[in-house]
Amino acid sequence: TWYLDTRDENSDSAVVCANKHPKVSKGTMKNFWASARNYVLPEFMAKHPSELDNIALIKWESVMAANGAQTGPRQKALSLLRMAFIAARDKLMIDANMSFPDKVFSHKNVVRKSKYSLSDYQRLWHFLAVGENFTYTAERKARELQRATRLLMLTGARKSEITKARWSELEQSLRGAAPSLVVDESRQKSRRNHHIVLSTLAEEILQEQYRANPPAGDDDFIFEYIRPEMCLNRSLTDQGKFTNTVHDIRRTTSTCWGACSYADKLIELSLGHLPKGVTRRNYNQYEYLLQRREMMEDWSQLLLKAINTITTHDDGSMWGATDSIVEALDVGEQRQLNTINSNDQGPSLLLAGAA
Repeated sequence: TWYLDTRDENSDSAVVCANKHPKVSKGTMKNFWASARNYVLPEFMAKHPSELDNIALIKWESVMAANGAQTGPRQKALSLLRMAFIAARDKLMIDANMSFPDKVFSHKNVVRKSKYSLSDYQRLWHFLAVGENFTYTAERKARELQRATRLLMLTGARKSEITKARWSELEQSLRGAAPSLVVDESRQKSRRNHHIVLSTLAEEILQEQYRANPPAGDDDFIFEYIRPEMCLNRSLTDQGKFTNTVHDIRRTTSTCWGACSYADKLIELSLGHLPKGVTRRNYNQYEYLLQRREMMEDWSQLLLKAINTITTHDDGSMWGATDSIVEALDVGEQRQLNTINSNDQGPSLLLAGAA
């Protein structure tokens, strides 16, 4: 357990092997400890790291599966064991050529593909946990939940990028042409600064939040009451009775962007994924903020139109009703808005972050 013991549970600072293992949040630390207690320590507590081999891992995997462990927890346990092994290899001077022996150990992960239906997306947009059914939710918190959820639907951002954002992260990028919420690399999964470009509607939602809860300083959190890790998840599940998760909002929005024929590069940048290829990752640092602003404006209008004109009733024909949000967008496959041409590099000398 020394690998976890050398990390500070009260912060996201990495104490051991900080150069190889990035910071982890408190929630991740809790998951690490649960994974260690439930799966790693019962099997490997008495073993030295140099004793690990594929046979031991395969046996371990079989025992976990026989005891009913699902694929996700098994994979998390393997990831934790791998990180602890690499740290132990450096600390204990194990042969540098000895890699973590997981080459023949793999899970058949089922990639999650769940998306919201149009009717659920409409209900999600209007969901507000205030009233007789939600007596334990303060109205300020409920309003924050609604505003944060709407921002997730409009931007495709990760939950923590929105719920843990600060007012100081708002930036008038490109002289105000592309207002953005700039997520610092320390909060971003790919460990790179990420611009969440805002549409006019997203700006209005943030302005509404500013009026409802004026900050004492620019470094205050935008959302004061919903920053706990599971707050938004539990609200949607327990109070909203949604069967889809918060992360499924991101998948649904991204799927809709594809249906709108937005360029793959714009979708990739808007999602904050790590760029692919040496040129994009290390040389072409342009963030296409103007094109993404246009995309976000267009998307906000399409989204509102779709959820305001939803018709899911059976029209009496042999085909029945449809509840597909992609079909409701009614944009077609040939739509060319926001397609990036090879020569379209945007204004010169106005890179991401320019004020």
